[in-house]
Amino acid sequence: MKQFFKFMFASMLGTFLVIFLISLISFGIVAAIVATASSDETVISKNTVLRITLSKPIVDRGSKMKFTMGFAGPDKNVGLNDILDNLKKAKKDDNIAGIYLDLSEIPTGISTLSEIREALLDFKTSGKFIWAYSEVYSQKSYYLATVADKIFLNPQGSLLFKGLASEVVFLKGTLEKLDIKMQVIRHGKFKAATEPLFLDKMSPENRKQITEYINGVWNEILTGISETRKIGIPELNRIADSLKIQTAANALKYKFVDQLIYKDELISEFKKKLNIGEKKNVEYVNMTSYTTVAEKKKPGLAGDKIAV
Repeated sequence: MKQFFKFMFASMLGTFLVIFLISLISFGIVAAIVATASSDETVISKNTVLRITLSKPIVDRGSKMKFTMGFAGPDKNVGLNDILDNLKKAKKDDNIAGIYLDLSEIPTGISTLSEIREALLDFKTSGKFIWAYSEVYSQKSYYLATVADKIFLNPQGSLLFKGLASEVVFLKGTLEKLDIKMQVIRHGKFKAATEPLFLDKMSPENRKQITEYINGVWNEILTGISETRKIGIPELNRIADSLKIQTAANALKYKFVDQLIYKDELISEFKKKLNIGEKKNVEYVNMTSYTTVAEKKKPGLAGDKIAV
């Protein structure tokens, strides 16, 4: 009988612990929902700047939910459709004075980036400004930044511009050492997806199609940069092939950027551009907040104000 009560109480304790943990997790989820739904909103005032970072992966279509649960808590999700829609809204929004591209590495493909770039070029037809600033421009972020009226770089920063390349990992030798023989059925010379399994180098056909693809992407990047920065494509290729851009000073020398300034100097430049005086703060609204506000369909757009 003593053993019976011992196991019974142990089982009850385990059950209570499981219920407690489930309740705790559920409470956290509900709290996150309430916190997201009840966040304070302020009307966007005149001379607000739309700040675009693009530091997270961009999905094709943003979720209707305003957050996704992660280890770090609620995280709003913006898709390519949200970005394009918001740029159209910002173009017509009298309270949005311009766009601040706060860029570094952009974890998305070149096709998505090209769509955003085209939308930014369309935004510029409104007469509003676009400025870009970074401590470190990756090649993709610089490609996007070239739509800006002014490109700023930290004096101690860097800019990557070296062209494109592709590598293929071949597994034939490893499979042979493991005594594994692959049986592949394919039709056509350009069906190269399985080549790493039975070849130890690229076939001529695969090399040709990869080269064509890379050249197509690179030419699109060069054309875009050349049109906005007024640097010839042969010169851009020469700079990339010779790795001429090694420092921030090199980037300024070859006219890849317009000015080398620190962040506090950038803020002063914004204040001069917006004509708000040194004692006032520059007000920003980020892309996620602008998306949330736009979907509420209120008479005035709302967003978060960030004093920097």
